[in-house]
Amino acid sequence: MNRREELLNGTISFPKQIMDLVNPNESQKELIKGLWGALCFTFLSDKNVSAIVWYEKFNNEKFFNKLLKHLCDSGWVISNVSNNYATLELNNEKLKKWISQEEINNLKYKHKCDHYLMTNSKSVLFKTIQIGNTWKETGLIRKGFMKAGNNQFSYDQTPINKYAERLS
Repeated sequence: MNRREELLNGTISFPKQIMDLVNPNESQKELIKGLWGALCFTFLSDKNVSAIVWYEKFNNEKFFNKLLKHLCDSGWVISNVSNNYATLELNNEKLKKWISQEEINNLKYKHKCDHYLMTNSKSVLFKTIQIGNTWKETGLIRKGFMKAGNNQFSYDQTPINKYAERLS
């Protein structure tokens, strides 16, 4: 899969060249994977990542600085530093080499909409009640909202689709 297809699917693999330059051990590879996942997720959510939190997670000042230097110098990451706080975010301009700004906006919009999709399409817990830590069937059928059920609130999709342009 090439970089453009990855971006359109909402995933971005960590740059192999930078992985070769920093030469991490196995535990550092897992931390890099976590940091990169956080950067990608926050990019789609229009947020940023705390550099201080990840600095403490890496617990290796030289390695973390080397990693950030290579990511920033290659244009993948933007580091913002203030008096007592530092943040990291993916560089929008770097991604524009593969996809347009409109495609980036569509990707972010899709990510935000996917967050609100319901996971349960059918209620299965409408005959049970919870008493303490146990579940009991009462024989009564209570379709609809209930505290112990798994029914989810949903929006009426017809007006949302009708006014989708105004909502975005």
